[in-house]
Amino acid sequence: MQNIADLSQILREDEANHLKDYDTLNNVLIFDQEGVFDIWRYASSSVKKIEITELKNIELFLEKNKMSVGDICSVEEYYKIQSLGIKANSISKSLNDSYVKARFIKNSDEFEDKIFEFTVYKFSIKADYLRDGEFSESENANSKWGYGKDGKGPILLVDCKKRENKENRSCFKVVLDGPNEFPDRITPILQLSNSIDIERVEIYNDKEVSLSEIVGKTQAGWIGMEFDTDNISTFYAYALKYPNRDFDGLITIGVNFAVKAEDDFLIPIDGAFSTSVEFRVSPWIMTPNTLSSRKLYVAQAPYAYFTKDGYKSNENFIKQLKEAVGEDNVEVASKEYTRNDPWMQDEIEFGYSQKDSKLKPMDVVLNSPRNRGLNTFPILDLYDKKNMGYITLGGTGQKNSLDSFGNLEVTPPIKGYPLGRIYHGGSLDGTGREMMLAVRDFLKAQKVQEPINLYSDWLVVGHVDEFMSFVPSLKATCYNKFKLLLASPTKFMDIMQNLADEGYCKSKLFEGKKSADGSSFETSVEDILNDQVMQITNLKTQKNIDYNRKILIEELNLSEDDIIDLPACFFPDVDREGGYKVSALMPGLVNLVVYGNKLLIAKPFGPIVDGECIIEKYVRDQLEPLGLECCFINDWNAYHVMDGEVHCGTNVIREPFKYKWWEFNMSITQEFK
Repeated sequence: MQNIADLSQILREDEANHLKDYDTLNNVLIFDQEGVFDIWRYASSSVKKIEITELKNIELFLEKNKMSVGDICSVEEYYKIQSLGIKANSISKSLNDSYVKARFIKNSDEFEDKIFEFTVYKFSIKADYLRDGEFSESENANSKWGYGKDGKGPILLVDCKKRENKENRSCFKVVLDGPNEFPDRITPILQLSNSIDIERVEIYNDKEVSLSEIVGKTQAGWIGMEFDTDNISTFYAYALKYPNRDFDGLITIGVNFAVKAEDDFLIPIDGAFSTSVEFRVSPWIMTPNTLSSRKLYVAQAPYAYFTKDGYKSNENFIKQLKEAVGEDNVEVASKEYTRNDPWMQDEIEFGYSQKDSKLKPMDVVLNSPRNRGLNTFPILDLYDKKNMGYITLGGTGQKNSLDSFGNLEVTPPIKGYPLGRIYHGGSLDGTGREMMLAVRDFLKAQKVQEPINLYSDWLVVGHVDEFMSFVPSLKATCYNKFKLLLASPTKFMDIMQNLADEGYCKSKLFEGKKSADGSSFETSVEDILNDQVMQITNLKTQKNIDYNRKILIEELNLSEDDIIDLPACFFPDVDREGGYKVSALMPGLVNLVVYGNKLLIAKPFGPIVDGECIIEKYVRDQLEPLGLECCFINDWNAYHVMDGEVHCGTNVIREPFKYKWWEFNMSITQEFK
């Protein structure tokens, strides 16, 4: 293929001192933008100086000094600067209506007059710079994207849902000011600034979508533009990827010129864009417990647990959920999608993306890399039937239980982070189990909910929802309208000791309950207090929770008043590798679901005093003053004995934030870190 220098030479036609299309950079100019004009390249070796004899709509500069008619540039001067500066001060009304006339002087008696014609254009790009769903023009020819309430710049949504709703496309228009025709073999093109961006964005014109009219994806990074009678060329764009470790989410699209080579193949001309627009891909945003609930999802598991009478389903668990929040508010994933996998929380995480304040945010479900029975549910049901956006993550290396999304949560809004902060569990020093790097990198790249890494590897399952959660404080008058709930072995042991001191040593815990193997799970207050292994285990567990407590207070700028400790009891357990871990002995109270003002909490089966479970009473006393209603759900057989609770077996899709993510102030967050 011929290079651009060869092509520009071919395009020169010297006819009676009239140069037409003599230079692919210089025969078209952009209004009010300074370029370079290598005038000496058109001089023979015998030319000693060049005199400017006439200028029309053109300004020339010699080392930033404006040249006038009659000014002369010698070969010595030109040798120092290599080119003249050139700038057009008027937009063309027709082809070649602006020019520079120059005299190429060899000596006092020998010279040659030449004319250099130009066509001057101005391009602008209309897009949703204000993120209000309306077209506007950028204040600058080459716009830069900015966060904050005063920031500007259009947004792209990732193409991750069915295209019935074309509103999810981002539209922009290139407006031409100047002749709606161009010099021979020169054409304006729409071009991506980065060659790798063809993997990150796809752009269509305003006609029906077809591969021949696409920029990006599998096509080239540019396309020739055709303008309508109003001098407008309309385009639509989707992002192909969310921000990630190797992608900051920014994509620049600009107007350039190209040379038409053989078969009209377009070769972009090197140089800066005449105008450009910088898009940012909307991040994927998680929704915390404090946002309004829309639907509670639970998985149908026909063979949830085994008894002496055979397998039993989780039908009773589902029935309790419907009684608590209303049948219409519960969506049951049928067995054809669940394949007897009951852990709805572990498979998916609900979130959304948003491109402007006018269009409803796009629901996007994130499928975990665990790839168990529920793996088809988000694809065949949420994506295929409900037209929800769908993405999934994975990476190299062996999966572990920390890759399930009971280990992925987000806080309510806090100071500096109006969309909250994502948190997930891992090991203490990086030598134990960690969530996949591919998932962690993805979460970090979304920026607006900067993740916090907590220590959860001390648990057999290892999920953050086993020792903490957030609930709304509906009567709060301070900034933090939530409470952080932390599992507290110390609180549990204190309650047990108080019961013993009051003469309830023989009171039963887990009365009539059995473990997965059918053995009795019953114990008593006395047995708990006298079990030295249990005491040591819970002391160590409390230290691990306190370690996370300190991180959360520092990272979230919390006070002790923002925290409520709920009783919890753990027992020594062995993980799959044979190492020492712990699991919940009593059903985990913090492993709960927030649905409106109702809390769906695992029934603890604690000691009964005066006809009431003392653990349930304590929980109600702590949480109901917040304006919440506690609903205790019996999840023992279907979930608890399998190392999970109510939260693990359910999932809730919530309303998006009213706060717009693009108003996020990056600088403020630094004050609270």
